[in-house]
Amino acid sequence: MKRLLTISILFVSISCQQNTKNQQSTANQQEPLNEEKIDPAIVVEDTSEVIQPVTNNNGVEPDKLELTEPTVVIVKLDSLESEELKKADGEDNFYTAADDLMWYNSQLLKKLDSTEVSVKYTKQNLIKVVTSTSEFNISKDSTFSLFTYFFFDGESFKRTELFELLGY
Repeated sequence: MKRLLTISILFVSISCQQNTKNQQSTANQQEPLNEEKIDPAIVVEDTSEVIQPVTNNNGVEPDKLELTEPTVVIVKLDSLESEELKKADGEDNFYTAADDLMWYNSQLLKKLDSTEVSVKYTKQNLIKVVTSTSEFNISKDSTFSLFTYFFFDGESFKRTELFELLGY
């Protein structure tokens, strides 16, 4: 239980710190960016959460994931984003939380393997998820942690938490 509390507090504080840094870096930008809107925001079925549209791709194509069966999509931070987390909270705290998170993630992978639910990983900042009935665009932001989870149950697609997937 202490690990869960430690992980939760760590990621909340890191998310808040990253949001402040993102706002500061946005305010410091002077050069206009090539913005191309792909799709409007999509409200995900069975939840009030909105998955943000891809609004600025700077010429980079989004990672396209085609989902036809129940799948967990795990969006991982890239090495630069991980380094920012490390700086924000200190190396000791980062490695302790990352170790705990990786243990819980391994438990999830065992559970998903036994239930034959597919797992797809991506580190891309822009992700286009295509199902048989809909398309969803995901853009990494300051709310993303070391691993951020999305679940497609065969019909609806939504962002979810690791412990919800584990059944805790």
